[in-house]
Amino acid sequence: MRFDYRSGQTTTDIYSSNLPIYCEPTIMVYGIENRLLKAFAFSILILGMAGNALSLVVLCRKSFRTSKIGPYLIGLCIADIFQLLTCIVYNILKLYDIELEVKSPALCNITYFILSLGGQCPSWLTVIITVERMLCICRPMANLQRNINPLAVVSLMLVILTCLDVGFASLFVISDGVCSPIWIEQMWFLTTTYSYIPCFVLIICNSVIIYKMYNRPLLGHTPSSRSSRKNTIRVVLAINIVFMVTTLPIALRVNICHSIFGDGFILVDLISSLNNAVNVVIYLFFSSVFRQELKSLFGVRQQSQVYALSNHENL
Repeated sequence: MRFDYRSGQTTTDIYSSNLPIYCEPTIMVYGIENRLLKAFAFSILILGMAGNALSLVVLCRKSFRTSKIGPYLIGLCIADIFQLLTCIVYNILKLYDIELEVKSPALCNITYFILSLGGQCPSWLTVIITVERMLCICRPMANLQRNINPLAVVSLMLVILTCLDVGFASLFVISDGVCSPIWIEQMWFLTTTYSYIPCFVLIICNSVIIYKMYNRPLLGHTPSSRSSRKNTIRVVLAINIVFMVTTLPIALRVNICHSIFGDGFILVDLISSLNNAVNVVIYLFFSSVFRQELKSLFGVRQQSQVYALSNHENL
């Protein structure tokens, strides 16, 4: 069934008027004016870019680069920057009624390919980081012997997501001046790969991690080493919680409202982008090594030496 995501009409019926109020195609139902939405978008873009740039500089220092989880955190930081530059800029252009994707069919396909890939990369890097920590907790000795190249893992992820998103974006067409999907079911692919499947995997991995950490501590580890490992896990858990809280609302809205247009969608899309802007706060709050490296970066003398990270050390 052909569906117009802007008019809310199909070839056989009219979009239901009994949907929840958050499905309305105007931000005024929230009591928020358009200029405040623009200010919100610019704030996320500026603060998010500054925070990720700072995180990238710190994470590229030797103490993080030489750890197993460090390269993945660097990749997540780069993916967050890419997502902010694509998603936020796209929404800002929408708020100013600039729609480049309707200029040609090629731009229509390219736009949604970039938006889809930009959203999925941080999601699946978060999954990879969590799985890596789970394996480290469950099989510490095997993890020490495991020599997996992070670049190869990330490259494989990119190849798979690129192939999927090429097919997804190719099914967008320009109809009546709107770049929209051919079928409603297409958006289930986007929300499932962007939020639902990653959230499901994260819930399972986090449950295993919490059980192992708090109910079955490894024998032979001192209280200080267990405390350091718990601090590392707290960073991962905080990233996961922020991910689920910020990405599930937009996924649910798209599937419930069948809409990817309007100021209401832009609002929840901007909220989801907070997931790509706040990791620096998590690092500062939970990671003592990140704070020490940041102080060292700005020339603040440390009383104790910062040691290189290992699988069992604090972030």
